[in-house]
Amino acid sequence: MTTIKNTTGTKAVNILNDGSGLFRAMYVQIYNGEEQVLASKTYKTEKAAIKWANSKLS
Repeated sequence: MTTIKNTTGTKAVNILNDGSGLFRAMYVQIYNGEEQVLASKTYKTEKAAIKWANSKLS
């Protein structure tokens, strides 16, 4: 699992390889150590998922 966080640590994107060759990117809000999923997308490549993650966190 790859995790990309914003500078304050309040939002992050977790990227998981789901075993079927697809990458699931989940945009989450972090509050009191708990994560709440705000959006989720599936991509064929990890590079595409990372690009989406960077656009969400900027």
